[in-house]
Amino acid sequence: MACSRRIHAPLLPGSIPGRDCGGNEMLKIHPVPGKKKSEDLCRIVADSAPASAKGHVFYGVKEGNLAAWRKVLASGEDFYVIDNSYFDRARGVQYRVTKNHFQHRGQGHTTGERFAALGYEVKPPREPGFRVLAVEQSPVHMRCVAGDETWLARRTCGVAQDVRWRRWNADKLTVQATLQDDLAWANLVVTHSSAAAIEALIEGIRVMVAPMSAAYHLTDFSDRLRFFGVLADNQWTLQEIADGAMWK
Repeated sequence: MACSRRIHAPLLPGSIPGRDCGGNEMLKIHPVPGKKKSEDLCRIVADSAPASAKGHVFYGVKEGNLAAWRKVLASGEDFYVIDNSYFDRARGVQYRVTKNHFQHRGQGHTTGERFAALGYEVKPPREPGFRVLAVEQSPVHMRCVAGDETWLARRTCGVAQDVRWRRWNADKLTVQATLQDDLAWANLVVTHSSAAAIEALIEGIRVMVAPMSAAYHLTDFSDRLRFFGVLADNQWTLQEIADGAMWK
């Protein structure tokens, strides 16, 4: 049964102490200030949690809640990061929630049912080459989360002979609509931690990513199907989250 939530005064700019289940355990939510979607999703996760859950919940890290994020990292306390789906086909419908990391490592067992339901065809490995698709992410993400605004330029410079740049655009649906055309051209995708890396792997394209990316932890290309299955198992619809599915 969900516990009731009591709202107190903020501890830090961009932080709202989370719901109190009446005991010593609580989750504190740290939404991006002024972003209703961020606050709503943080509350859904916190409100669905069992009484034993503790730590911190984030959906987005920007300047307004960066101090809270850094304080949580320094504390060593548990945290949960909410973000959009690993897969473009579920974007805006399912949301990933990851404990103590920005993205899941893709480790573990899976039935594969949730990934199969997305309807993807996993393509054979593509022949290697030097047509490089460089996928930018938001400057705020690279500054506040990645902590390395020049990562993509440095990595691309080291491997590129023929580069096509996908510049960051806040309109994710517009960007998503053209991704498959760029992937059809590419032999290699370079991106820090964009979900475009997952779409590339599905298409059989090798990727170069940062350790923060789930794709970094796929060490065996022949293991992609299990890897995708685990990622799909760790994202949920809002209703599933509200019903407590992510805590089971």
